[in-house]
Amino acid sequence: MSNLLQGQGVDASNCVAGQGGGGTTATATQEIKQHFVTREGYYKNQQSHEYSRPQSHNNLQRNSHNNILNSGAIGGGAINNQSSPCSSNQNQQSTLPVKISMVHVLRDPGTTFDEKTFPDRILFNIGRETFFYAFSIWQLPDLNHPLDRQVHKAQVSCHDINNSTQSAQGCSLLIGFVNGSFQTSDQRKESHIYNEDRLLDKGRVTCVKWLPGSNNQFLVGFSSGQLFQFDESLPWIAAPPSYQVHKHGEGFAVYTCKSRSARNPAYRWIIGEGSLNAIAFSPCGRYLATVSHDGGLRVFLFDTNELQGSAKSYFGGLLCLCWSPDSKFICCAGEDDLVHLFSMESKKIVARGRGHRSWVTAVSFDSVTSCLAPETTPAPAAGYNGMSPPPPPPLPPSRITTYRFASVGQDTQICLWEMAEDICKQTLRMRAGSLMPTLSLSPISNAAPPIPVPPLAVKGIQGNVKKGIGLIGSRVASAGGGGAKNNLVASADAAMAAKLVLGSSLCPKLDDVPILEPLVCKRIAPERLNDIFFHQDCILISTQEGIIMTWSRPGRVPQYSSRHNSCSN
Repeated sequence: MSNLLQGQGVDASNCVAGQGGGGTTATATQEIKQHFVTREGYYKNQQSHEYSRPQSHNNLQRNSHNNILNSGAIGGGAINNQSSPCSSNQNQQSTLPVKISMVHVLRDPGTTFDEKTFPDRILFNIGRETFFYAFSIWQLPDLNHPLDRQVHKAQVSCHDINNSTQSAQGCSLLIGFVNGSFQTSDQRKESHIYNEDRLLDKGRVTCVKWLPGSNNQFLVGFSSGQLFQFDESLPWIAAPPSYQVHKHGEGFAVYTCKSRSARNPAYRWIIGEGSLNAIAFSPCGRYLATVSHDGGLRVFLFDTNELQGSAKSYFGGLLCLCWSPDSKFICCAGEDDLVHLFSMESKKIVARGRGHRSWVTAVSFDSVTSCLAPETTPAPAAGYNGMSPPPPPPLPPSRITTYRFASVGQDTQICLWEMAEDICKQTLRMRAGSLMPTLSLSPISNAAPPIPVPPLAVKGIQGNVKKGIGLIGSRVASAGGGGAKNNLVASADAAMAAKLVLGSSLCPKLDDVPILEPLVCKRIAPERLNDIFFHQDCILISTQEGIIMTWSRPGRVPQYSSRHNSCSN
């Protein structure tokens, strides 16, 4: 089964990327949809509300989406020539994903917002540029007047907006680059660039995230598997830091700096084997979830740095993750073409979704369409005589009974999924009658802390570990000396561990958990899809060619948009 899935992932990815070796696939001939239907109504692609590089916006709308969508072609020189007026940026757009960050701006004293103003801010990257716009589906975007537009020295790999410091006057931005540097930027104060000398890590910045509720602290992850915690208020010392072990466990280690005074970085994490692909804080702010190249999902209690749960992909690495609105579930996906649902209550994978034909690049929960349990008023307390009304008891918080989430991938498709509570209960019943062993995600022992490995050594180790089964134990074995002999032993141990993991509670077989079928599975673009964000009025989806598509929700379509948009199914 895994070989079949892997074959589908490689073939679809090559086809979409324009690297396939002849022939016509189902994805290549599938019609590109401009709207789709769910139980709540029609979702429509509002081409007039697309965001992109300003100078190419008119060409993208007229040529790319009027001609290419009708023809159903994929890739090719014509698309690249029409969609990118600057030929030097074509390679950048084809290799780096276009990410979306968004924040809702609160009202300042003395100001008001209505639905026809711009209370939201959107940030996205294209090549070496970042664009920061005011966003509203009720007004046409003015791409020639962004709130902020920056051209950086290196290509942008990731970014985030601080929700704690946002205002109508400006927002704090955190931007990571492929050369290992990262930057904090704010229209209200001076910008700072870190790790330009690459003393901390020489790899690519893969993920960045502001700490919930903090104005100054943030996390930066690298392709070496390292994660650093920084405080913008602390000084940056241009000298390699020395570390001491703070906490360690199965598949991870946390270090602090040896320094008499507080300095950056405050903490250094080593997580899994290979690249740290994505991180996400839970909506409640207590937990930090990470996914890595080794296929591991790890969930930490952030305040104590303790591992709370872990899981593993069916094969290959995990590329993306997101939390449910109530912090009860984590959705993750990646190179196995599957979508995995991890329960924080049972600390296990409780369901999988199968619908993509290639790698899944982004997942997101939709808090708007997730179904809530009806709120009921508790009965009066015993002894109530009914003569005077008792004090109203506090209502219990709304409980989500059906979760709606979505995924996009390199197969140019969007899949909408739903998972109900009874599926989770069914999973627990299925596992109660099975004999699945419980295994550790990593063969590392708790007897001694992991040996820190510099980023360059990690790259050498990855070449000796098969893709998708590399574990942190191989990193420790190689760091302990012995050269090629230890590398071979580590590879053999990792391969054996991978065989044992499949079928355990860490990575259940396909028959051990329910398989979800997508509610909607549509091809919506000629190029690979990179990111997805659920807004209260629409769904925002980014494509590899540098376009942010806006799909309006049912009943949230501006009246004038019909003049600019024609939907065909």
